[in-house]
Amino acid sequence: MVLKAVQGGEEGRADLVMLPEIFNSPTLSSAYGPNSEPIPTPTPSSSIAPSDLPSIDLAPTLHMLSSVAKEAGVRILGGSIPEREDGETKIWNTATVWDDQGNLVAKHRKIHLYDVDIPGGITFFESKSLAPGSNITVFETPFGTIATAICYDIRFPDLLSYMMKTNPNICAFLLPSAFNLVTGPRDWEILQRIRAIDNQIFVGMCSASRDETADYVSYGHTLVASPLGTIISSPTPSDQSECIVRTRIDPALMRQARESLPLWRSSRPDVYGEPGKGL
Repeated sequence: MVLKAVQGGEEGRADLVMLPEIFNSPTLSSAYGPNSEPIPTPTPSSSIAPSDLPSIDLAPTLHMLSSVAKEAGVRILGGSIPEREDGETKIWNTATVWDDQGNLVAKHRKIHLYDVDIPGGITFFESKSLAPGSNITVFETPFGTIATAICYDIRFPDLLSYMMKTNPNICAFLLPSAFNLVTGPRDWEILQRIRAIDNQIFVGMCSASRDETADYVSYGHTLVASPLGTIISSPTPSDQSECIVRTRIDPALMRQARESLPLWRSSRPDVYGEPGKGL
C-alpha cells in the first residue's frame, strides 16, 4: 500500500505517507503484547540507521517500514504499533517517523490513554494494557515542520497549543488514529476541522478501514482539513473502506488563513497566558 501510494495520483508523487493507529495488530489488549516490538529512541540530532535497528526477528514491522521508505524514497509516518522495552512490563502505543533513506528520525508515545465507559456505547480502558507517553513530537522535513500525536491526543487542545507556542513553524498536525462507531460519527470530522481553524494549520487523521467482523470496529473516514477548516483530501469523508487518501499541503492556504484572520496579533497572553493571570 505504501508503494502504491508513492506512485502518485492527480496530486503527483507522495512526499509523505501516513499509516493508521496499531496497524500491525488487532486493537485488543490481549494482542498488544504478542505484537509489540522494541523501538530505539532517536533524537533530533541523531537518527537510527537501518543497521542499528533491533533484529528483524524482534522488530519485523520496523524493518518493513525502514526498507519501504528507502526503496520508495519517501518519508513515512508509520502509524503506530505496540512498543516494549527490555526488562519492562509496560507497553506503549508508539508512532514512528522515517526519512527517505530508511532512518528512524522520531517516535511518539501516545500521551492520553483512551479510558471511557459510554453508557449504551463502548467501554474501553487503554490504561489496563498500555502506559502513557510524556513527550511531544515534532519533526522536520524539507517541505515543512510537522507535529504528530495519536488518536485520543487530538481531544486535548492544550497539547497542540503548546506545540504551536514552542514550534511556531509547524504547518501540519498528523495523527494515526482509530475512532470507533460511537464517537466517530459525532466527533471525527469536527475535531480535525476545529483544531485546524484554531491553529491555522493543516490537521489530518489516518484511520484503519472499517471491518465489521473485528472486535474493535474502526470508524474509517481518513481525512485532512485545511487551515480554513475545509476538507481538502480525497476521496470524500464518506469513504470508510480500504483506500489511499491523498491531499496537498499548500502553504498559500496557511498564508491566506493567517492574513485574513491574524489571530496571533489579537492574542492576549497577558490575560490568559499563565494560570492566575487576568483574575
